[in-house]
Amino acid sequence: SSSNSFVTETVTRVTSNSADQRAPAIAVDASGNVYLVWTDARNGSNNIYGATSIGGSWTNVAVVTRAGSQTAPALATEAAGTWLHLVWVDDVGGNRNVRYAATEGLPSSPLLRVDLADDTSGADQLAPTLATVGSAGNGLRVFVCWQDWRNATQDGRDTDLYFVAFLQSCQQTK
Repeated sequence: SSSNSFVTETVTRVTSNSADQRAPAIAVDASGNVYLVWTDARNGSNNIYGATSIGGSWTNVAVVTRAGSQTAPALATEAAGTWLHLVWVDDVGGNRNVRYAATEGLPSSPLLRVDLADDTSGADQLAPTLATVGSAGNGLRVFVCWQDWRNATQDGRDTDLYFVAFLQSCQQTK
């Protein structure tokens, strides 16, 4: 952080666990609270962890922990309030699928998910990203895009991008 165009800055360590933490995503809510999510291997498999700068310290919180591996998180906030929207890749069931969850601030316990892809072929969905417009009760729309392998050829060519847009009522998906 810096208050003078990085003439001077403060660098803060967010994680200190000896396992790998990688693929961070960042979002800032309407009140200026900074939220981070990342892929974290501290439990012996990849899970999604998060932290916020609210209160000055970066306390690590388990956001998505399930059997299998959860990776590639993306995060968005709303125009007002403290709702967070999260997408990630989840390999529960043997193939990688894009999952979605919403929560007000960082959750106190790990989130469950909503499946976004309608694919039943067992193909992988990867590299999700998302954006929001509006806020809860005020025309909130959530947009998600990902790379999809359902139409790929044997040599891995012809992957496609898929997109979904939906209205969200912001009920926590737990």
